[in-house]
This record gives sequence, C-alpha cells and structure tokens, in this order.
Amino acid sequence: MAMPSDPQALDDVIVLSREQTRITTDARVLAEARGRFAKTSAVVLRGFLAPTLLQQVQEQVRRGEFSEFVHPASGVEDVMEHRDVIWLLRFLIGTGDVLRAVESITGVRALRKCQLRVYRFLPNTGHRHDWHDDYSDGRRLGLSVNLSEDYFDGGNLQIRHRDAETLLNDVRNTGPGDAVIFGLGDDLEHQVLPVVGAAPRVALAGWFRE
Repeated sequence: MAMPSDPQALDDVIVLSREQTRITTDARVLAEARGRFAKTSAVVLRGFLAPTLLQQVQEQVRRGEFSEFVHPASGVEDVMEHRDVIWLLRFLIGTGDVLRAVESITGVRALRKCQLRVYRFLPNTGHRHDWHDDYSDGRRLGLSVNLSEDYFDGGNLQIRHRDAETLLNDVRNTGPGDAVIFGLGDDLEHQVLPVVGAAPRVALAGWFRE
C-alpha cells in the first residue's frame, strides 16, 4: 500500500543524503514553514531522508535487534540496539547547516547537537507515549522521522498546551522518510498514540539540544 505524507507536509525544505544535504533557499517555502511552526508548534518536512539514504537506514533497521524499554514519565516502546545507523544520522542531522536551518524555521536558537534513537511501536501491545514534555537537559525541540516500511494505523503525534483540551496539532506522519520537528517547553506536552492493525510504526526520534 502506498504511504502518503501527512497533508501538512512541505516539500524539499531539508533533504539529507550521504552525498549532499539540500536546504531550500526559497523565501516563500521558509515563510510557510515558519508560519506553520508558529501556529501549531510543529512542521512536517516531506522527504527529510532522501530515498537512497532512507533505504540504507531501513535495511539496517531490518537487521537490528530491539528490546522493550519503559520510559517512567511517558510509556513503553521497543528500542533498537544497533548503533551504526544512529551515528550516521546524528552526523548528518547535527551539521551546522542543518542546525541553522532548523533554527531559522523554529526561531529556537543556539542549537548545538541532536540526540537520537530508533524505536518502534508494535500494534496492539500497549506501546505508546502518554502526555509528557521532554523539556529538560538542554532539549529545545523534538524530532520524529518515519522509518516504517508498511502503512501503519494509529501512532499519531499530538501536541497541546499543558492540560488543555484542544490540540495544537495532530500529525499522521506516515510518509516514508518524512520528519516532524516540534516544539518543547514548560507549557507544551505531546503524546504518541498506540498503533493498531498489523504493521508496526518505526521511527527515528530524539531532540535538538543546546
């Protein structure tokens, strides 16, 4: 089944590959990205991982071993133990050009590095992340990149002001290689819903830090 991107996704804003990272200089696209982040505390970037890089990462994930991990503040997931793919992606995402582009889109300054992991939610197992903020230890922004090879149901990333009933954003990040960059703060919380159906949700996730 074809896996469509979230309707919010913007094309070719930041595209990572081993050969060359492309960052748009189109003022209209950048203005749209800034506006969406300012309004909903998140921006979805279609094709954040170029197709060849995505395939390489997915191949490593396919071979990787996962173990269940419990986050005391949020929930349960399976975390991949194989680290080579993390080192590569941390290098590509943590370059100065990418960090400055993320700063330009979000208005968050003084980003110095990223912290990453690969995790999965298996369907119908109770894997989920309940409402939490992640706003500690220098974390300034959240990042989630879809690495799934099959279309999954559920797994929405939802964002709200703390204890609010209305969502700021409800992201269905189902496009392969698409990324969500989202805000962290004292007054912001996010959760990831459980996955249902047959296919798991696999993601590269973490934080941009000062």
